[in-house]
Amino acid sequence: MLYKSNKDHCDKGNYIGIEIAKGFQKDLAKHKNYNFIHTDVRDFVFENCSLITSLFTLQFMSKKDRMQVLESVHNGLNTGGAFIFAEKIMCRSSYIQDMLTFNYYDYKGKSFSSEEIIKKEQQLRSMLKPNTWNEIKLSLTNAGFSTYERIWQNHMFIGVIAVKNTS
Repeated sequence: MLYKSNKDHCDKGNYIGIEIAKGFQKDLAKHKNYNFIHTDVRDFVFENCSLITSLFTLQFMSKKDRMQVLESVHNGLNTGGAFIFAEKIMCRSSYIQDMLTFNYYDYKGKSFSSEEIIKKEQQLRSMLKPNTWNEIKLSLTNAGFSTYERIWQNHMFIGVIAVKNTS
């Protein structure tokens, strides 16, 4: 979608996707306008990037690995370049966390059975390591970003844009 939306404005852009899961290789290989690299993002060196996106990836990393990736992203961005990412968050208040969790379960219940919802939760429980919004802001600041903003939120999921400063 990024390529299709921008090909008239940036036809010489270099689009690179990074994916560690082998199950995606077949689907990703059919795209001819950009290159997909089968590797761990923690091992990738970002260079000369104007835009980096990450959808629901950092939330599965340890805090140490997350910090290393955020620093790598910041270092690889051109001045004025942006990092747009989406993650699941935890609330600071357990009361609000419970409200949002059960509201989200009700929402998911429109498309999935209770058993499917519980099974997915059990699968993700040991892998998912969400942060609070305050922890995300602190990580962005520690990685070198001083300009960032939450640009989307739905239940306990947020989208963020962070821009590498021009100074």
